[in-house]
Amino acid sequence: LDAGLVYNSWPKFAESWVPENMLTRAPMWRNFFENDAYLTLMTITATWLLYYVPVWLASLHQCGSMTLLSFALWLTNELRRVPK
Repeated sequence: LDAGLVYNSWPKFAESWVPENMLTRAPMWRNFFENDAYLTLMTITATWLLYYVPVWLASLHQCGSMTLLSFALWLTNELRRVPK
């Protein structure tokens, strides 16, 4: 996998933020292992997250998402109890 040969314009992928041919293979699971556009995007994203995002900020982001998920589940449960 050579990202420079797949897309040589950074940070965009040929004038778009998400590659247009990212999920084009059939069946869908083949994209995760054989599609160069998908693998390039995932590799760049994972590398950026590992090397440029501080651990405290990533942890804070995960705590915020868990809080939001918990609130959404609680609200859904409460709204079910409302009489029609």
